[in-house]
Amino acid sequence: MTVNKVTSQKSSKMMILLIQSVLLLQIFAPFASASGMTTCSNSGGACDDYNSAHDETPDQQDWVNGTYDFKLQDTSNIRLDLTWAIHEFDRSALGLTSPSIDAALAADGLDSDDGAPADLIRNYFDQQLPGMSTNVSNKLILEVSSALESSLESGFG
Repeated sequence: MTVNKVTSQKSSKMMILLIQSVLLLQIFAPFASASGMTTCSNSGGACDDYNSAHDETPDQQDWVNGTYDFKLQDTSNIRLDLTWAIHEFDRSALGLTSPSIDAALAADGLDSDDGAPADLIRNYFDQQLPGMSTNVSNKLILEVSSALESSLESGFG
């Protein structure tokens, strides 16, 4: 019986070592690399490759999937939980319209009808671009707040 226990412990240790090796291997040789968009690499960032075939809104700049969860808390209060997945957002609204950004986006295959992809927004998140009074992150928050306010006033219609 002790032989089986020793073998079992040895197998477990080998399995743990194998799993650790696979996980650590990704540090030195990543299985996936986000080095595709010229727009991000020009500014020192990293974005996934852009493929226009994946764009579900080819003729508009905003592509946001949202879920709205209404919960009746009591007879006079409703709780609203919003979850938004931003795939693309209006470039000009975020200040991502400089000639260098426009040229890089064109090189990446995005035309004027395409918004700023989420990777690009993340890449510039903490930057204050020329002509803007705030950074891209705060500008996005302002734009989303404005859109929500407009939606609430119109009854999500």
